Amino acid sequence: MPHVWIALEQDAEGWPPVTEEEVRTEEIGENLHRITSTPVFVPGVAVGDVLATETQPDASVWAVAVAEQGNHWCSRVVPLGGFDPERIVEVFDSMGARTKLTRYGIVTLDVGPGIDARHVLDELEAGRAEGDWDFDLGVTPELG
Repeated sequence: MPHVWIALEQDAEGWPPVTEEEVRTEEIGENLHRITSTPVFVPGVAVGDVLATETQPDASVWAVAVAEQGNHWCSRVVPLGGFDPERIVEVFDSMGARTKLTRYGIVTLDVGPGIDARHVLDELEAGRAEGDWDFDLGVTPELG
C-alpha cells in the first residue's frame, strides 16, 4: 500500500516523539495522494485529504502541501490513570468512528460524513471531564 512521509516539528519537550510520520495513502494522480488512514501526530490533516507530494532521490515520497481537504475530521485520544484504551475503541466504534489503538497508546478517531459530530465531541469532552482521557483534534469538525 502506498504511503507518504510528513515532516513534524517537535516542541521543547520533544513532542511528538517522532520527527516524521508515515501515512497510508492512495495515489490519485501525478504527485497527488489521498490519505486513507488517520495520522497519529500530524496536525491539520485527516482521511480523505489530498496531499501534494514530491518524490526524493531515495524514492521516498514526502508531502509538501495539502492540495484538497476531504470531508473527515479526526481526534487523538490518550487514556489517563490506567483507563483501558480498548474501552475508548469500543465507545467511539459504537458511534461509527473508525478507531485504531496505536503502538504509542494513543487511540486515533476518524470521523466521516454522516456521523453526528456533536455527539462524538460531547463524548470526548465527557471523558476528559471524568479524567478518563485527554484528546486533541487533528482536524476540527464543522458543526453546521
